[in-house]
Amino acid sequence: MDMKPREPETPLQHVLSRHHRAVRRVLVMRHALRGAAIVCAVVTFAVLVGVAFQAGPGFAWTRLVLTAACGLVAIAAAVLGFRRAAPAFDAWLEHIESRFPELRSWLRNALDLEASPPPDTSPALAKALGAETATRLGHTPIATLTPRVQARRPLLVIGAALLVLVALALGLPGRTGRSWATLWNPEGAAPPVRLAVEPGSVKLTP
Repeated sequence: MDMKPREPETPLQHVLSRHHRAVRRVLVMRHALRGAAIVCAVVTFAVLVGVAFQAGPGFAWTRLVLTAACGLVAIAAAVLGFRRAAPAFDAWLEHIESRFPELRSWLRNALDLEASPPPDTSPALAKALGAETATRLGHTPIATLTPRVQARRPLLVIGAALLVLVALALGLPGRTGRSWATLWNPEGAAPPVRLAVEPGSVKLTP
C-alpha cells in the first residue's frame, strides 16, 4: 500500500503546533487528576464499607462490582471532559485571533500560503507574509492562553483519601487488611472452614 510521506511543518506551523500541544497536555493532566481523585475516593469509601461491615463473599462481590463501575464511570467522565475541553487546531486559531486582534487574518492567510501557495502568488510575497506573521506572533503572549492544570483540589482529595487509609491501617489493622484483601479477592471473605474430630465422632466397624 502506497503511503504519502508526511509533509514537514513550516516554521509558523511548528510554533503554533507547539503551543497547541501544550494546551492539550495541560488539559490531559487536569482531567486525569480529576479522574484519579474520584477513583481514590471511591476505593477509600469501599475500604471503609469493608471495615464497617465484614460480610461474606456475596457482599464482597457486590462491593467490588460497584467500585469497578464507579471507577470506570470516573475514567469515562475524565476522557469525555478532555474531549469536550480540548480545542481542535482551527478552533484554537480562532481563539487566538479573537483574543489578539493584531493577529486577525494574519495567521490563516500565512498558514494557507505556506501550506499551498497559489500558482499566481509570488514565493517572495508568501515568504514575506510568513515572516511578518511570525514576527507579530513572537511579540504576542499567546502562552498566556494555555490553561492551568488546576491540580489543587484533586491533589487534596487524593491526599485525604490516603490519610484515611493510613489512619484505618493504624487504628484497625486487622479489619483494614481484611477489607483491602477482600476488595480485590471477594472469595477470601468466606468464613474459614474448620474440621474438628472428637472422640466418639467416628465409629469403626471391625
